[in-house]
Amino acid sequence: MQRDWKLIGMLWQGFVIMALAGILMVFFMQWGNTVPFIVRLFQTDAYKTSTLVLIGASSGLIMALTALGLIKFARITLPENEMTDILFRLVHVRGGLLTMSLGAGIAEEFLFRGVLVGLFLGFMPVGVLLPLNALLFMLVHIPQYKGRPLLHVFIFFIGLFLAYLFYITGSLVAPIIAHFTYNYVIGLSMRKSS
Repeated sequence: MQRDWKLIGMLWQGFVIMALAGILMVFFMQWGNTVPFIVRLFQTDAYKTSTLVLIGASSGLIMALTALGLIKFARITLPENEMTDILFRLVHVRGGLLTMSLGAGIAEEFLFRGVLVGLFLGFMPVGVLLPLNALLFMLVHIPQYKGRPLLHVFIFFIGLFLAYLFYITGSLVAPIIAHFTYNYVIGLSMRKSS
């Protein structure tokens, strides 16, 4: 039990470091404008919050069902490595599934979509920026899916879709909800299969 709480604590520590890295990037690139920039990432001016939540939840569910279908029909398994061992352990620990879903949803979307897309939207064409962001997102997930090229490609497209979702809505609300939903559904499936 103590070991499980330590694992969850370490995971949250990683999410906080990821968020702090994003805040530092904004601080240096938006000198004197850090707080307004970050606040704008969560504003829901173009859509009602309920619409963004619905878009995010349905997008996350579609991504998760697509992933589960890919795993089932292409007979893809997760690699046996330390990262997947941790994931399988987390889905069985009290609070673990919520931690991996909520923490990753907020921290990864803040850093990858909010900061890395948000900061460079005015400097780089969208057709270059979004795929570049998805590639970086995929690269960060390589240790988790090492040796499974089809999963790497799928993660690239998830990153591309989440970046596009941020781009079209102008808010992190939908991508965070989508990422949360995706991780939660995949986590439930992992819990059921083990």
